[in-house]
Amino acid sequence: MSISRTLSVVQHHLVRTASPTWSDFLDDPRKARGKRWSFAEIMRAMWAGVLVAAPTLRAVEALTERMGRRISDTTLWGLLTKLKPKGFREHLVREVRAAWRAKELTSLLPLSQVAVDGKTIWVGKHKANRYCQRQEHDGMGVRYHMRMLRATYVSSPTQLCLGQAPIPARQNDMSSFHDFFTWLVKQYGRSGIMQVISVDAGFASKKNADQIDEAEPGYLIALKSPQHELYTEAVRLLGGKQKPDVQTPWEHTSGKRIRRLLFRTEEMAGWNGWTHLRQVWRVRQETERGDTATVEERYFLTNVTVGPTKGDVPLHMVRAHWGIENGNNWTMDVVWNEDDCPWASAALEVVSWMRLLAMNVVMRLRTRHLRSEGNRSRPWKVLLRFIEDIVIRTNLLPRALGPPGIVEETVNA
Repeated sequence: MSISRTLSVVQHHLVRTASPTWSDFLDDPRKARGKRWSFAEIMRAMWAGVLVAAPTLRAVEALTERMGRRISDTTLWGLLTKLKPKGFREHLVREVRAAWRAKELTSLLPLSQVAVDGKTIWVGKHKANRYCQRQEHDGMGVRYHMRMLRATYVSSPTQLCLGQAPIPARQNDMSSFHDFFTWLVKQYGRSGIMQVISVDAGFASKKNADQIDEAEPGYLIALKSPQHELYTEAVRLLGGKQKPDVQTPWEHTSGKRIRRLLFRTEEMAGWNGWTHLRQVWRVRQETERGDTATVEERYFLTNVTVGPTKGDVPLHMVRAHWGIENGNNWTMDVVWNEDDCPWASAALEVVSWMRLLAMNVVMRLRTRHLRSEGNRSRPWKVLLRFIEDIVIRTNLLPRALGPPGIVEETVNA
């Protein structure tokens, strides 16, 4: 695809998915007097900034100057720190539902899978908000961490973030799961998006498994030694098996060879009060690099029956789970500099929601509309430069800024 054609596709996608009417779901928190810029103009400026992954508010200010009229970083900060997360959260859910209805999230697996995991979005020397957790670091003193639980649709190439929730300062991933999962079910429970929920061993508890099973999705839970009785029984039944149920061919990647082997049992169905447990899987990954060979063994619990998980499906489900870490979390850290560039520590959650919205927009563009071999090989940051070019050249996002003053927003959602 030529550069001009690519830019045309990018522009069409932005018009369709990235031109929200902010006043439809956000309230202007500023006082009536003393407004130089309209709410719509400032929001468009910040939205343009997150779409191009501007690392700081000063960079957003520079972007608005290139677009025709500068909005100072102080003005941006003043509004940003007064905004509430609720409206952004509701808008993200609407956009995910729209992508689902448009069949952009077709699952490559027999069941649609959503992964849930924790993510640190900020580490600093001061307690930026009530969610920040105080931690001692050797040689660094006290640091405060803000962590979120996030859910990502991982069974499709278009791996959209479905939502997030802050982990309270005195809780951890496991204890925060209940409320977050309840919210996910409320937003997506009837859509078909969440047929399987996958979590790592930090969420492994009968209470969490009970909650997922009662809501009717399937679960895929990583199992490690802290769940001592379950783990010991799983190792007893599966650890000595030599003949796999399924194994993949050797894959050649980055100078090494990798293959995966699946061992499964139904003998633990309903074991020790886990009445919904149907299968336990052991996944063995063998890696060879030159003369060095390594082996990794992992165990998983699931309430899904054998029927939809025949053959090598479990291996694909286990790999799909890591889409939340290797896909979404990596992208937020490397492309949007989430853990290094918070914009404003007083608005960590709001900035995080805006970046997730932007990542979802670009993810839909990258996986659905720019799928040619040439476009797939383009790095994320090259794609963001295309977006920046359109934002500046056409004044699409935000539209051309007029003279200072209060004007009504007219861009359609």
